[in-house]
Amino acid sequence: MWVAVPDFIVDCQRGFQKQVVLFEKQRMTLEAANAHFFRHA
Repeated sequence: MWVAVPDFIVDCQRGFQKQVVLFEKQRMTLEAANAHFFRHA
């Protein structure tokens, strides 16, 4: 049981980090799109 709990926590942290990375990529894409849009507006 002591092995399963840390593994579960590590898996959760990995999943959370993946979500954060995806969110950052989306945010950067949106900012780039906004900059592009305003430049040509």
